[in-house]
Amino acid sequence: MGYKYGIWAIYDNNIVPTNHIGHFTVTCFMEKEDAINLYNVLVERCGLEIEIEIDRKHAILFDKNMYKDDDNNMSSWGYIGHCKIWNELEEICKKYKCNFSHQIHTSIEYSKNDRYKKYFKYNYYYNTITNAKLHVVDITSDKPEDWKIII
Repeated sequence: MGYKYGIWAIYDNNIVPTNHIGHFTVTCFMEKEDAINLYNVLVERCGLEIEIEIDRKHAILFDKNMYKDDDNNMSSWGYIGHCKIWNELEEICKKYKCNFSHQIHTSIEYSKNDRYKKYFKYNYYYNTITNAKLHVVDITSDKPEDWKIII
């Protein structure tokens, strides 16, 4: 089932290596056409790139099923982010049928059985600021490595 379609803020995978596309989820559980329409509005109002600070000092575990429509039973670990325009993104997204990511986060590794190969391997002593680009994504697969950028 995956997470249907959504909008991600995608960063350079060299910043924090992952087996999937490195991203901050803005929305998920959308229909494809709605995700494309929302993307166009977000880019028009907020720009293609958004600045996000990644708190890489503290790797954390994220709960399973963290979104309203989520029943994937997939947990993950990763890092919290900070973004000055996240509230603006949320206001825009409220007008669309989607699950908005209220917790700014990037998942580094996903698991259905709570076993992680890389957990805490990439803890750092500093935070990183990145310019992440907004994209529409196909996240319909249950395998994160199969998720792909549409726009």
